[in-house]
Amino acid sequence: MSVKTQDASTETDEISETHALTGGYERPLLELTRVLEERYSDLAHHGRSVSGYAAMTAHELGLEPRLVERVALAGELHDVGKVGVQDEILRKPGKLSKGEWQQIKCHPQVGSDLLYSCNLDDVALWVLSHHERPDGEGYPHGLAAEEIPVESRILAVADAYDAMRAERVYKAPMTHEEAATELLTEADAQFDGRVVETFLEALSRLGRPVRAAQR
Repeated sequence: MSVKTQDASTETDEISETHALTGGYERPLLELTRVLEERYSDLAHHGRSVSGYAAMTAHELGLEPRLVERVALAGELHDVGKVGVQDEILRKPGKLSKGEWQQIKCHPQVGSDLLYSCNLDDVALWVLSHHERPDGEGYPHGLAAEEIPVESRILAVADAYDAMRAERVYKAPMTHEEAATELLTEADAQFDGRVVETFLEALSRLGRPVRAAQR
């Protein structure tokens, strides 16, 4: 791991620690997080980064402290449904086939079902909708605008930003400026415009855009 990557990992961890959750996890939830850490360390790191970004944004939007904590938990577990996706699909460097893409698109529902089984009904609902879009072109249910919980709209922005900033087998990482431009371009279409604005303003106040670790 490069020095830059180590520095970036420290920065994203610091954001997550700032919004650390109180209390312990139930046993099923501990098992889910253990699976992510052991089998999908990149997803686990991505989850921690998204958790920090989402909590930061929820706080800036004025959500009450308990909701900020729950949004942070949802951010950490938003991709837990990918445990049901074949490894070769998650790691595929080339373009996904239609069938492979359909498997990927199942992960919000799979993750939501897992979280409901852990009695995390609120988190399960937000995770289910984190790939919905204000323009109604998202999945799995094609929700639009205010039909999408604000917590899910927060997760969508945090998830997309960290994914764009990350190096993955199928793409190079974007700079902060490139990722910010993409968010602004898709404001009110793929992403909630108010959430995008709040997120970028909060990042700017940090004085140091966060570069995600290599995937």
